[in-house]
Amino acid sequence: MTYNSFKPQKIDFYVDFINQFFKTGCIPQASINLSADDPFLDIEDPILDYLRNHFSKMEHDQEAFSDILHETAYRNALIYFITELIGVMRFYRNTDDVIKKQAQKIEFLYRRSLQKLQEALDNNEIDEGDVDKLGEGFGEYALKSTIELLNKRKRYPSLERILSLLGRTPSKAGDSRVSLMSGHLKLPHSGGSDIQGITVGQSFASLLPFEMALFSDCQTEDIFLHKYVDRQLQLFHHKSESGKISNSKNNVRLKNRGPIIVALDTSGSMEGQPMEIAILLVSNILIDALHQKRDCLLIVFSEEIEVIDLKKKWGNFRTRSISGLGDLIQQITSFNGGTDITEMLIKVFELWESQNTYQLADLLVISDFEISNPSDDLLFGIMYYRELGYRFYGYQIGNEDAELSPYFNEIVRHEDSRLR
Repeated sequence: MTYNSFKPQKIDFYVDFINQFFKTGCIPQASINLSADDPFLDIEDPILDYLRNHFSKMEHDQEAFSDILHETAYRNALIYFITELIGVMRFYRNTDDVIKKQAQKIEFLYRRSLQKLQEALDNNEIDEGDVDKLGEGFGEYALKSTIELLNKRKRYPSLERILSLLGRTPSKAGDSRVSLMSGHLKLPHSGGSDIQGITVGQSFASLLPFEMALFSDCQTEDIFLHKYVDRQLQLFHHKSESGKISNSKNNVRLKNRGPIIVALDTSGSMEGQPMEIAILLVSNILIDALHQKRDCLLIVFSEEIEVIDLKKKWGNFRTRSISGLGDLIQQITSFNGGTDITEMLIKVFELWESQNTYQLADLLVISDFEISNPSDDLLFGIMYYRELGYRFYGYQIGNEDAELSPYFNEIVRHEDSRLR
């Protein structure tokens, strides 16, 4: 059959189809929804027809399924084949001919991928646990650069530490639902404030910064605890009811590890080596997100913000370029003046309130943390969401004292003392 007006689906559609086959060893059926955005439908699609055909011959291929190394190499070859195919299809009318021509490369891509993976293992550039992360359709250059990213991350225990913290997981008992306390917070987008005064009580959501400082210092922690027991903590008192937290629970189903919101500081002070470290971290977060099928949103902030769906950005980037993940992140970053986290925090709070994909997301702020504390309303917002169960993490590239430290769950400092 010739498809003269065929328009391919998005690359993620075919990646899901390929991954489903390698996960189960069976050709996916039409009834399986492989993606929330692009469900697998029983449609006329020459690429799917080719893959079904190819998989029917592979079902008894002992080499391709012999171990994780061969599986990853073959999966990588097929995904990269599809990526290249989608890129060149727009230049050809006869779809059948271009598929046959491109398909001739699969065996070569497989052997080259297998060779590169084996070399990386032999040279201790990756370990066996990394191999499966390299089956996402990387071409030769992108595969090499991704191996380098995985290898570089091992040099810094702080990178491994922050990566291990990110993303909620179902309980060990297998419970796939996560409970967050429900609430609603209205924050001003301008300088106004609904803080009416100061009161006393036990609410962590409304603590004054002074009380948080008591709690964060081991020498004064006992004072804080005594004040908490006596209900004498100093709190912001709001004229609205938005600071009150409901006792009800908001149960959200969790698939695999939870999504991540990464806020990347691109102010002038991050230029140079700090940004190199930041790109290494963000690239490795994206590697893990692709491998673990986790959504990942990047908010680039300085004096303004830009919001980027990293997985979708990579899907578009990979069909136009042979470059790797680090090149994508490098392309996104540009430096612009000073640092203001106001708009970034407001955007994150909006995402959490909207009950969309990122309702369960952890926030990671990557910065040198040469940042002045935001308004009292936003500091209140941080503590409010922490009490609801949301998590704030930081990765500090620099040696300045982070004023925001008492408000975050944890700020991990990059251990390279050469940075400032």
